[in-house]
Amino acid sequence: MEKQIEFLSDGYQLKGFLHLPETESPPVVIGSHGLFANCQSPKQIGLAQKCNDAGIAFFRFDHKGIGQSQGNFEDVTSLDFRVQDLENAAQTILNSGLVSQKLALFGSSMGGATCVEFIKRNKFKVLGAVLYSAPLKSGPVSAAVAKSPEADFLSERFFKEAIHFDISDGLEKLSNILIVHGNNDEVVPLENAYKIHENANPPKKLIIQEGGDHPMSNPEHQEAFIIEASKWLIDCLQ
Repeated sequence: MEKQIEFLSDGYQLKGFLHLPETESPPVVIGSHGLFANCQSPKQIGLAQKCNDAGIAFFRFDHKGIGQSQGNFEDVTSLDFRVQDLENAAQTILNSGLVSQKLALFGSSMGGATCVEFIKRNKFKVLGAVLYSAPLKSGPVSAAVAKSPEADFLSERFFKEAIHFDISDGLEKLSNILIVHGNNDEVVPLENAYKIHENANPPKKLIIQEGGDHPMSNPEHQEAFIIEASKWLIDCLQ
């Protein structure tokens, strides 16, 4: 069953979809999408299906200023705002009566950075996470994004202030982490994956996709990722 969920984050109405298995009071995975992406990504939909097959719920939602959620993108987008959205999403879903209190996360690109910072702040007990192409510093990401078509609509302040972050400290607070990264990623340098893996506590696993780019455009990489990521999440939650 797919149930539409609405909740507030800093006064803005955000929308998402909770995929529920037939299992009563299932554990849940919450996903956080990339900077310009949304909750309709194939990764999240594929993970939701696999998790449901294993009796696990999955919640995917649009951050502020994206898709069906309220807010002007440039005004409501930063790492802190994204973490705030994820905290409000977790609070809403865990208090909904539809799932148990067993929580895991999935984050793609900036969503991965959002999950890292969410875990480090320790407001919720997170039993595991899958991070795809997660940046620890905004510099290389900003440089790549500034060359994209979307950048034509964004101010210089957005790149210098709004999405400026460095979350490379405190990675020892992470555990039960699966890190996936393409070795041809043109947006987030591969060294980010190595640093997360080196500093996180076990259990942890690093998968390098040979020839993989940032959007994971290779269908074989997509298929392998869904299998590995869903297995990791299932093991963390069950």
